[in-house]
Amino acid sequence: MDDVEIYILRKYDSYYFDGNDWYDSIRWIDVTSFDQTSWSYTVPDPTNTFTDQYDNDDYEIKVRAKDKAGNSECSDDGLSKTKKVTITWDDTPPQTDVTYPSDGATVNWSTLTIKGTYTELNGIEYIKISIYNKSTGKGWTGTNWVTGGQWISIPSDQIYVSSWTYSGVSWVSGDYEVNTKGKDVAGPDDNIEVPGSTTTFTVDFTAPLTNSITQPADKSWQNDSMTTYTGTAGDEANGTEVKELYLKIQDLIR
Repeated sequence: MDDVEIYILRKYDSYYFDGNDWYDSIRWIDVTSFDQTSWSYTVPDPTNTFTDQYDNDDYEIKVRAKDKAGNSECSDDGLSKTKKVTITWDDTPPQTDVTYPSDGATVNWSTLTIKGTYTELNGIEYIKISIYNKSTGKGWTGTNWVTGGQWISIPSDQIYVSSWTYSGVSWVSGDYEVNTKGKDVAGPDDNIEVPGSTTTFTVDFTAPLTNSITQPADKSWQNDSMTTYTGTAGDEANGTEVKELYLKIQDLIR
């Protein structure tokens, strides 16, 4: 071989790359290196050369070789060679968000399902979630709680067209931080989302543990001078504290 050339066609507007810019007529460009069995081409500035901001982000690539006698593998218009490679450009990471519970919420049930949404151009490979109990310093592994934060994959059957859910957590009362990150199908591993803002909420599904009357004493005699009633009340260590307290006085004779 004496020369190897390629063309790169941008499908959304049918423009061709000349190694620096895009033009509306075909451009064959020399590859970066080749020998008698292989070749390679390095795009000078791929981030600014390709884009994923259009409905059709596909690029068509054809290659042709010339020998020392001047014989070319295909014509200048490229039509005589049907073999081609089409790639889809995507350098935008997914964006994932937690929508339930809302930030700052208090949840009082033990079967809580976390819900969220995501956006992605060409397909999601995975979404990972971190569930961290600030009160205990432990993270959820998918089966149990261990010291420190943990990233676990959301099962694929809980990832939908533009939303996701995560359930099955063995919740205990406390303050939680939840974060998510996603990766799309573009290779190799560049399009991984940097985790965004953390959603914090409180789980408390246990009633106050302490609730007793200290004055008056049980089965004591009292008269009309007894006007003040006292007692103790308290929530569990990781609860949300006592919000309201009610006192019931019943006449057992009438």
